[in-house]
Amino acid sequence: MRAALISLAVLAPFGAPLLGQAPVRPNPPPAAPAAAAAPARPQTAAAQSPPVSIPGVQTPTETSVPAPQVIGWIRAGQSREGRLDLGDYRMGDGTLADVWYFDGTQGQRIAIALRTGDYDGYMQLLDPYGAKLAETSVRGGHDVELMFQLPAAGRFQIVVNSAGSDPHTGTYTLSLKAGPPAR
Repeated sequence: MRAALISLAVLAPFGAPLLGQAPVRPNPPPAAPAAAAAPARPQTAAAQSPPVSIPGVQTPTETSVPAPQVIGWIRAGQSREGRLDLGDYRMGDGTLADVWYFDGTQGQRIAIALRTGDYDGYMQLLDPYGAKLAETSVRGGHDVELMFQLPAAGRFQIVVNSAGSDPHTGTYTLSLKAGPPAR
């Protein structure tokens, strides 16, 4: 139902604004040129560690609340504070959204929890290219959780949003737990 902001940003030319906002793109794993017939090999999470500074992305060790239109970073076992606020990314329905990166491995089981106070929460899990893998119920709630097994290694995105079509503001806590790949 909801179109992911990130999926739309991948289709925009690099550097082009999206609805007056800065486009958000994952750092795709290096791959062979499009003309090559050989498929790209999956990358490990360690091979995709971000450089020291990526414009518009918090460094992985940063623990402060990301500023509007800054991608946050969360690691397995962490809880991070965030805030939906005016100036954040806008979803297709006009609601506000924050984006968080995390590195995952193929087959890894993850549990993402979102706790909100003043509004019902909603989340989407996007693959490294911005395609939606999973989402929570659009009915939301103050405590929502998403469990998923990752299909490949890469840098995934969590889009934190509010349920419904009205733009809500307020604080939230995002937690990420990861287990070993299923056997």
